Amino acid sequence: EINPTATPNLRELMDILQEGTAALVRSISFLRNHLPEASAQAMAARKAENRFTKGYRASMKELLEMEDVRFILRAKEVYRSLMLMADKIDRVGEKLQHCIIKMS
Repeated sequence: EINPTATPNLRELMDILQEGTAALVRSISFLRNHLPEASAQAMAARKAENRFTKGYRASMKELLEMEDVRFILRAKEVYRSLMLMADKIDRVGEKLQHCIIKMS
């Protein structure tokens, strides 16, 4: 019931999550043959999470300035779910970096 165009920065936040996930996939694919690139992609995923967090904070500020309480509560749950995904991207990126250090 949440319209992405009516919700502050939702589309941009989802794009950042997609970028972070793609960076994780690339990092995993480089683990066997090219550790420096695997490390760079894991770092790119973690940077995507940092960008997401900044966008999330700005979006929540905009959201809380709206008038419709029902919409705010629904959208807040969507944002919370996206934030949990971003946290997981960061954790996987961190674990990949640890693995890469042990492999080198």
